This record gives sequence, structure tokens and C-alpha cells, in this order.
Amino acid sequence: MDVLDLDSLDPDQPPQRWLNCGKPEFLIRYCSPAEFDRFSRTLQRKGIWDLQGKTLDGRAGAFHLELAKCFVLDWRGVTEKGQPAEYTPEKMARIFGSRTDVLAIIKNSIEETASFFAPNGGPLI
Repeated sequence: MDVLDLDSLDPDQPPQRWLNCGKPEFLIRYCSPAEFDRFSRTLQRKGIWDLQGKTLDGRAGAFHLELAKCFVLDWRGVTEKGQPAEYTPEKMARIFGSRTDVLAIIKNSIEETASFFAPNGGPLI
């Protein structure tokens, strides 16, 4: 980040940040522990995760899509046919399926962020 424009800050917008994964960068949304628990329960209810939070056989693509829909908002440095690619959760899921390094970095960042917040879902003071 070159500058921090105070006029662009919106306290009503969910906390988010650009996560550098080498050349590409991904805008990820932070979540509270309560939000992460809801996400986990949704994956279990849809038959994507087991009760221990492990992806069930044959459901990796569904997990990648749900993760992209819920936590990845945009990207920079991703191209398609030599041009900047428009972000879609479906395209992000393809990246997760092909680039396990990107999947691990983003997943770890989301999990670390969820554990940063206090148990009541608010930031630590």
C-alpha cells in the first residue's frame, strides 16, 4: 500500500485486506469466530465438511467455491487471455483447485483472523 486515504475508510464495511500471494493479490474479508462457526456449520450441513472440519472426498470443488464466495472479494494480478481477469468466485475456486499454495495462504489468513477476535465476535480492546 502506497497511501492510506482516510476518506476511503468506511466503518460500516466489513474489515478486509489485500493479501499478497506473490504476484497475485487477493482482497479477503475478515470474520469473527461466530461468522467462522456459521461458515463451518454451513459446510457441514451441505455435506462438504465432516464434523472435524475436514473436506469430504469428492467435495473439494464445492469447498473452494464456498470459501471464495464467503471470504474472497477481489483480486489483482490475475490475467485471462493476456488481460486482467474479472473476479468471480467460480474463477477463484479454479485457482484454489490448481494452486494449493494460494489456497493455504488464504485459508490460514482467514483462520488466523477469526481467532484474533474476542469470543463475543468483537475486536480485542
